[in-house]
Amino acid sequence: MSLKRFRNSFNPDWEKQYNFVKKSRKGDGYFFCLFCQKDYNIESMGVSAITQHQDKKKHKEIEEEKMKNETMRSFVRNKAVLGTIDSSGYNIHN
Repeated sequence: MSLKRFRNSFNPDWEKQYNFVKKSRKGDGYFFCLFCQKDYNIESMGVSAITQHQDKKKHKEIEEEKMKNETMRSFVRNKAVLGTIDSSGYNIHN
């Protein structure tokens, strides 16, 4: 008699829980990390594979860089929208 091994599969709720997780094209036994641009196996560990992955040094470095870039883009976008208003009320672009 052989024992059937339980395999975890992707849970769509994880996409809401983790901002870097998407369903993998490799199948239900994987998740895709948007930051690292890689597929990771979840069959044996399930959601623990995601939490373990997010604690990896390389993932954290990529995440920090992405956040810095987003902050800079937001700053530049807001500065462009706000511009500078002169005394006559006209928007002066720098």
